[in-house]
Amino acid sequence: MKKQLLIAFCLTLLIAIPNLSVATVGAFKIKDAVEFTHYHTYPEIEQILSEFERDYSDLVRLFEIGKTFEDRNLYALEITNHNVGSSESKPAMLFVGPHHGNEIIGAEIALYYAWYLLSNYPTDSRVKEIVDTRTVYIIPVVNPDGHNLTLSTDVYGRTNNRPMDEDFPPDGLLDEDPPEDINNDGKVTDMRLWDATMHKWIYFWWEGIDNDGDGLFNEDWIGGVDLNRNYDYHWVPYPWHGEHPFSEPETAAVRDFVMAHPNIATGFDTHSGAQLVLYPWGDTLEHSPDFKTYKYLGRIYGEMTGYRDMQSSLLYPVYGGAEDWMYGNQSIIYFTNELFGPKWQYGWGSWNNWPKEYPDAEQPWEDVDHPDFPGMQVQVGGWWIFRYYNPPENEIESWAQKNLPMILSLAEITPKIEITEVSVKSLKHNTEIRISATIQNSGFLATSTEQSVLIGTAKPVMVEFRTDPQVELVKGNPDTSLGVLQGGQSVTLDWVVELDSPSTTWVTISAISEKGGTDTISFELP
Repeated sequence: MKKQLLIAFCLTLLIAIPNLSVATVGAFKIKDAVEFTHYHTYPEIEQILSEFERDYSDLVRLFEIGKTFEDRNLYALEITNHNVGSSESKPAMLFVGPHHGNEIIGAEIALYYAWYLLSNYPTDSRVKEIVDTRTVYIIPVVNPDGHNLTLSTDVYGRTNNRPMDEDFPPDGLLDEDPPEDINNDGKVTDMRLWDATMHKWIYFWWEGIDNDGDGLFNEDWIGGVDLNRNYDYHWVPYPWHGEHPFSEPETAAVRDFVMAHPNIATGFDTHSGAQLVLYPWGDTLEHSPDFKTYKYLGRIYGEMTGYRDMQSSLLYPVYGGAEDWMYGNQSIIYFTNELFGPKWQYGWGSWNNWPKEYPDAEQPWEDVDHPDFPGMQVQVGGWWIFRYYNPPENEIESWAQKNLPMILSLAEITPKIEITEVSVKSLKHNTEIRISATIQNSGFLATSTEQSVLIGTAKPVMVEFRTDPQVELVKGNPDTSLGVLQGGQSVTLDWVVELDSPSTTWVTISAISEKGGTDTISFELP
C-alpha cells in the first residue's frame, strides 16, 4: 500500500505516518441469519461459506484448496479489507478447523469466528482494525468425511475415511465391522452381555454386531488415517499415521495452502476432549526455542479461556502433528485448544466425573435383541462418547464466545512492519537531500521466531529505497537488511540523494517482512 505524501522542498519536515486508514466498504448485508443452535452439516457449512463471499465481497475470498478422500471440497476462507492493501502484504493469522471428524465443535467455532469478524466489521473498532491491517485465513474443516460420518451415524469418526484393515491379524477386509446404533436412539454407546454362569456383565466397547462373523465386535471401523499424525515433522510409521507424511489429500491440501501463504505468523488449531491451551512441542518434553513466548502467551490465554495451559507433550506425545509442523517447519506461533470436555486440571480421572456435569454423557442401560446372542440378555447404554467431545447444541455459541478473545488476540499479536516517521532535509545548494525513515515492528511478536533463526529459515526485514533516474544515491544502500526486529523495536535509516537539476522527482521506500507485512511510502521531491 502506498501513502502519497507531498514534501515541501528546502524544509526539514518530520512526518508521522498515520495508521492504515479505513477505506469505504460497500454496503453490508449483516448476516444475523447464521444460527449457532445446531451442528451444521458439511453441505450447510459450504452454503454458509458461499454466502459469506457473496454478502461480504469486499472482505471475503473463498478458495477450494483440495479434495478429501471421498471427494468432498476443502475450503479456505480469506478475510481482510481488500480495499486497504492486498492480503499477501499483511501479516496473517490462520484458523484450522477439526482434523478429527468427531470433534465437530471446532467447525462451529470456525464459522462463528468468520461470522463475528464480518458482521461486526462496520461497527466494532477492534474488529475493523484486525480486518483492515491483518489477513485472517480460516480452514473450517480439515476432515469433512469424518465430520459427515459423525453427524450422520454418531460413529466416532476421528480419522479420515480411507479404508483400512484394522483386524489383528489382518483378514483382508476393509471397514467391515464398525459400531452400529442397535437401538436406533441416535447415539452409539457401549454394550454389555450378561454371563449367567459367572453372574457378571461382559462389557464391549461400543454397541454393534459381528458383521464379519469372526467372533469380534466393532474391530474394523470406517477409515482411516489420523490426519493429526500425518504431517512431516518427526513423523513415525504406524498404520494410522498414513503411508508417509502428507500421504492424505486433506493434509496435503493444508500443507500446500500454508506454504503458499508465508505471511501466516500465528495459528489456532481446534481439537476437543478436554479444556486446554496447548503449544509445541508435542513429541518431546524438551522446551521449544520460543518457549518463553509460548509460556507467557499461554498463561494469558489460559486466563482468557479458563483452560489450563501447558506444553502439548504433557498431555500425550504426538508425532507428525500439525502443531509441530506449523511451528517447527513454517515458523508460525501456533496454539491448539482442546475446546470442550473434562477439565484436565483433574487428570484423566475427570472423565469418570463428566456425567455429573453433563448427565447425558452416560446413557441408561436398556435391553435389546441382539442377533449374535439370541435368548441372552444384552443391553446398550453407558458412555456416550459424543458428549465428551461436543457440547449440547444450546451451548455451541457460549463455547465459541469462550474461545473468541484468544482467537482475536492471535490475529492482533502478529509482527507488524510500519514506516512510522520520514524526514527530508536540504543539505546544500538545494541539490543534495538527506532522507531519513524509521521502520518499526509495531506488533507484539518478533518478525521471525527463534526456531526459524535456529534452523536458518528466518527471513530478514528488508528496506528498499527507490528513486527515479534523475536522482543519484550518494549515501546509503538501495537494499538494506534489518535482520530480525523484536516487537516494538525500531530502526532509523538515512540516505543522501543528489539531484542533477531542480525538477520534480520521486522517492519510494518499502519495508518488507515475510511475517510482518509490507509498508510503502512514496513522495515527491519538487
